Amino acid sequence: MDKQFNWYPVGNDSLLNKVIDITLLQINSLRKSSRGISSKIKKDERQITRHLINALYLSYFSIPKVPVSINMTAKSYSRSTYGYKNIRKVIKSLDKLSLIEIKKGSEYAGKVTRIWSSDKLTKIFKGLGFIWRHYPLDKTKEVIVVRDRILVKGAKRKKYKKITISTPNNKTITNQRNNLFKINEFLSQHCIALDLSNKDLDKIKAELREEEKESKTHFFWEEKPIYSLNFSLVQLRRIYSRANTSLGGRYYGGWWQVLPSKYRPHIKIDDYKTEEVDFSTMSLNLLYAREGIQVPDTKDLYDIGLKGSKQYLKRARELIKKYINAILNNESGRYQLSSAELKELKLSSHKKLKDLVIKYHKPISHFFGTGVGLELMYLDSVIAERLMLKFQYQNIVLLPIHDSFIIRTGFASWLRTEMKQSFKELMNKYIEVKSIGFKPREYFNKPLPPPSDDPSEGIIRGEDLWKELIKDDSRDLYTKYCSYWHQWRDYKHTKS
Repeated sequence: MDKQFNWYPVGNDSLLNKVIDITLLQINSLRKSSRGISSKIKKDERQITRHLINALYLSYFSIPKVPVSINMTAKSYSRSTYGYKNIRKVIKSLDKLSLIEIKKGSEYAGKVTRIWSSDKLTKIFKGLGFIWRHYPLDKTKEVIVVRDRILVKGAKRKKYKKITISTPNNKTITNQRNNLFKINEFLSQHCIALDLSNKDLDKIKAELREEEKESKTHFFWEEKPIYSLNFSLVQLRRIYSRANTSLGGRYYGGWWQVLPSKYRPHIKIDDYKTEEVDFSTMSLNLLYAREGIQVPDTKDLYDIGLKGSKQYLKRARELIKKYINAILNNESGRYQLSSAELKELKLSSHKKLKDLVIKYHKPISHFFGTGVGLELMYLDSVIAERLMLKFQYQNIVLLPIHDSFIIRTGFASWLRTEMKQSFKELMNKYIEVKSIGFKPREYFNKPLPPPSDDPSEGIIRGEDLWKELIKDDSRDLYTKYCSYWHQWRDYKHTKS
C-alpha cells in the first residue's frame, strides 16, 4: 500500500513551513563543519525536506493511512536530482526530532525503508487538518511510462516481473507528454472529492483494508492497485506495456480509479454533482469493429444465453465480463473462473463456460488467449485522450476510468454524444453508452428511492432548512477540504 516519497506532489504554499524549517535547523545543528556546504547543497536539502514532509502529510491523510517508502541505497540516486547523502541527512534529522517512525528495509530481501509520521508529527498534522491545496505540475517527472516484463529466474512456474524502461524520444510521445501535462495542470486546479460523512469514509477505509488483505494477486495486464485514496492525488500517467507504445496506454494515478465502483456516484467535482458514463462492452465492441464485423449497437455482448432470475443474470453478467476480459488479455489461454464462481453461474465445468463464450463469439474466438486486450486498451486510451482534451478546451473536467468517464451532471448528455461520436470516428461504428447518476450522502450503501409522483416531494420545511443552515460541519472532512478550494479559486479570480 505504500508509495515512494517522490511520487507525491509538493505544495508551494506555507502550510508545512514550520515543520520544514525545524527540520532544516536540525540538519544545520548536526553538521560537524560548515566548510564545503554550498548554497546548492542547502537548496537541495530544503527541496528534499519539503518533498518528504509533503509526502508524510499526504500519506497520513490517505484513506486508509499508508507508509511512505524511500530507497536508502546510494545506487538508487545515481541519476536523481536528490543526492543520497542529502536524503540520509534529512531522514536522520526527522528521526532525531522524533517526527517519524522508521521500518528499515533490506537490499538483500528487496524491501525498501518505510517511514510514518510519529505521534508528535501526527498531532501537528491533525492541527492543520486535511485541506485542498494547489500542487503545481512537476515537469521533471515522466508521465509517459513504458513497461516491459522479464522472466523470473528460478520460479517453479513461468512467472514474469514488470520493469520500467526508458521512454522513447519521438514526435508522437512528445505530443502525448505535452497533452498529459496540460491535462494534469488542469486537474490540479480543481476539487475532486467524495461527498460523504467522516463516518462513511471510515467504512470505506475499513473496506479497502480488507480488500488489500484478501487481494493477494491482480491480473498481470493491470497496474497493481494501491488500496488507498487521497483526494489530492489527481495527476495521471499514461502507461504502456511490453516495451511497445501501441500496447496499453491507459491512464492511471487518479484516486477515483482506486475507489470501488459502488461509491463513485458520491464523487463531486468543484462541489458539483457528477455522473459516470460508461461505454457498453467496450473491449468486445472494439474487437468486432476492428475486424469489420457488424453487430447491433443494442446487443449485450456479455449475454451468452444463460437463463434465470434478474438477480442471477446480473451476477452472471459480472462473472462473464470478468472471464471474457481475462481471455482477451491472457496469452496462455488457461484462465479459469474459480469453482465457487462457476457454481454461481450454475455451470458444471469450465469447458461448458468456454464453449458457450466461443459459440456466442465465434467470429472473434480466434483472438481469445492471444493477448489482444493490450491492443484494444491502446484504442480506448486514444479515445480517452481525445475526450479529455475536447472537454478541457471547454473548461470542463473529465475524469477517466479506462472505458468510462466522470463528469459534472449538467454535461453528461453532451459527454454521451461525444463518446459515441469519438468511437465512430476511430472505429467507423456506433456504440451504446450508459449512465450512472449522483447519489446524495444520505444514500451511502443504500439504493436510491423510486421516483415519486407526490408534488410536495423535495420541498423542505422551514424548520428543517434552518437546522441545515446552523449545523456545525467544521469537523466534516469533505466540507473543510472543499472550502479551501473555494478560497483558492476566489483569490485566484480576484488576482486575475
